[in-house]
Amino acid sequence: MSSIAFVFCVATASSAAPPQDLQQHKPWYARTPSSWSYEMELSNDFVYSDNVFALDHGSASRLEDGRADDRASGRFDDMESVEEFRNSTRWRLDAAGRSPFGLRAGLWIETAFHLQTQNPVMNHLTAAFGARQGISSGGELGIAFRFLPDLFEKNYLSNASDANGDEAISDDERVYSAGRYREIVLELEYRHHLLYRPRQSLREILAIARVERRDRTYDPPFAGRDEEALGFALGLEVAYESLGVALQFEHAPVDADVTNEVLIFNEFDVGIDFNGDGDVADPNARGVTPVDRGHSVDEVSLTVKYVLGSSTMLGLEYLWRRRAYDSDLLLDVEHRDREDIQHIAGLSLDHWLSRRWKLRLGYERAQQEATLAAPPAGTGETLDYRRHVLYLSLLFTW
Repeated sequence: MSSIAFVFCVATASSAAPPQDLQQHKPWYARTPSSWSYEMELSNDFVYSDNVFALDHGSASRLEDGRADDRASGRFDDMESVEEFRNSTRWRLDAAGRSPFGLRAGLWIETAFHLQTQNPVMNHLTAAFGARQGISSGGELGIAFRFLPDLFEKNYLSNASDANGDEAISDDERVYSAGRYREIVLELEYRHHLLYRPRQSLREILAIARVERRDRTYDPPFAGRDEEALGFALGLEVAYESLGVALQFEHAPVDADVTNEVLIFNEFDVGIDFNGDGDVADPNARGVTPVDRGHSVDEVSLTVKYVLGSSTMLGLEYLWRRRAYDSDLLLDVEHRDREDIQHIAGLSLDHWLSRRWKLRLGYERAQQEATLAAPPAGTGETLDYRRHVLYLSLLFTW
């Protein structure tokens, strides 16, 4: 579902005004112009990440070392660097006016291109469009469609061959293939003001409910990584004087097909003679087993905004994510009884240089810990990792 990019909109740059306080001028649906108006945004993000592929420490070291056996297996083909300097350019157009129902309506479209300087294989485009409609009950209904046509994630183990006949799979006898996918997301969201008192200390309470459908499809040979998710989110935003707080909870069951895949097993751990040599003593034996990546995702995110002055706002963000896998397959050692816990914390500083220009500085730290008894090594699966991200953004509105 979502990431730490969960948005709490208080005096944002789309209003083209510095944040005098955390109070939006009026609820969006309350402004019903007689004609349609348009607003355009152009932004550029400069982003540094010290672990762009979410690798564990051992895998990150191997990528940087450029070992001969990894070159032979293709383990890190096109993965040039653990670090990445990315430039993302985004364009957005918003239109708002009176709908045939006599209430305010809006349309928007957005595209972005993400250029990687160290790993060009990860260059990609994203696109989105949507609409929103004020309703007579005093709320706002929105729909959004998001599309990611192609993204290289990392290389994954796809096969292995005992070329030298020693009944064990060495690192250079493994075969890795590119994990590329495309993704489509459909969102339906309802926003409703529970409280709106512009001249009081407690100025605004906004409730949000959202349903999201997400489909992710990988290129062959990784059909087992395809995902279908249907989830929901509930959120609450509160503005009190110069302080804004947003809390959100999300839940999404994720379906995945059970597929047969190649894994490298320690025969002693599972008690099975995979290579037929009459013992269970080989630490690196090729086996084919059903794999189930179905799981559920739970997320809780907290965002705090505080206005420091007439043109500066401080933001603090935290996201907790739990991913619990459904697999009970005996030899699915990468997913059986597995639980991933992810913590993402962020700090941002927004400064309005003028009515049309905004500058943002930010830092984000992500950490994941996977509870897993004895995973096979070198499959490319994302397990434990840490990542630090720094970014500088410049936005222009007209």
